[in-house]
Amino acid sequence: MPNKERYYRVALIAVLSLISFSGVMMDVRSPLSVAPVKVVDPLLLFWGRQMAKLERTIGGVFDIVKYWGAWEAERNRLIKERDDLLIKLNASKAAIRENRELRKLLKLKRELPYPVVPVNLICKGGTPWSPTFMVDKGSSDGVRKGMAVVSPYGVMGIVVATTPRTSRVLGVTSVDCKIHVEDQTSGVRGILEGDNAGGMFLKYVLTDREIKAGDLLLTSGLGGIFPRGYPVARVLSVKRLPGEKFLYIKAVPTVSWDDTHYLLVLKRISR
Repeated sequence: MPNKERYYRVALIAVLSLISFSGVMMDVRSPLSVAPVKVVDPLLLFWGRQMAKLERTIGGVFDIVKYWGAWEAERNRLIKERDDLLIKLNASKAAIRENRELRKLLKLKRELPYPVVPVNLICKGGTPWSPTFMVDKGSSDGVRKGMAVVSPYGVMGIVVATTPRTSRVLGVTSVDCKIHVEDQTSGVRGILEGDNAGGMFLKYVLTDREIKAGDLLLTSGLGGIFPRGYPVARVLSVKRLPGEKFLYIKAVPTVSWDDTHYLLVLKRISR
């Protein structure tokens, strides 16, 4: 054990020191005093060197203890500085994403043929059977039931209820949300309907029509709510079931609630 070994070392040094002291105190003129001094002196020289090494070691330990507090303080300062820089970096990244999204929203606002109301998504609500979300503008801002809600990436839903300051929007993945769309590649048309589970079905497409997985589905402009040519979903899979005259087509929306917080309400209601 290191501690026990150190104890023995110190004890031996003490004994040798005592012997040396005793030898010095003896009368050097006595013949009996000469022999112990001659034996002890080399031992004292050796252990003196060991004591010097021990003293340097102990001094080094005291130096470490002395400066440990300063090292620890500097370490804590650097950790805090790193954490502050990470916070600033994340804030800068968030600001860049927000700026990019707002630029896309402004571009979309300029391209749309209707007046719009910019809104922010403030919370998700509803149930799995009727996915909805809330936005921060309502009837006092000109928002009305039946208006379309879009983002820079695609259709989000339709306004189903308003208060003076907020509106509830039915998401495109609800079974109650039906949008007339057309395939960007083939021009095939159908009705896109949500499945209440984050996906969608494209209905009423005959089995002899040309449509495939990966095709982009755009608003057809029929119904008067959405402008034509706006992204809604992508085809996920296409199946031809025996005995059925319509294709079984699954799709996924081009945008989710987690993709954006800045939306536009189109101030146009079908007649």
